[in-house]
Amino acid sequence: MLVNYHTIIDILHTALAIHNTALVNHHTALDTHRIVLYYYRNLIYLNINTFYTYMILVSYF
Repeated sequence: MLVNYHTIIDILHTALAIHNTALVNHHTALDTHRIVLYYYRNLIYLNINTFYTYMILVSYF
């Protein structure tokens, strides 16, 4: 009975470890996604600003 009890605890610990790893990976994936979105958003803003600056310069000449 004691061996079975230890096996059950080991299985639970393994399940918890896998669950925690999955959670960490999920958060890492979310962070990566957020960073990529942030980068692209800045890139788009930069392109819009560059475009406006270019249009202003063109309108002067």
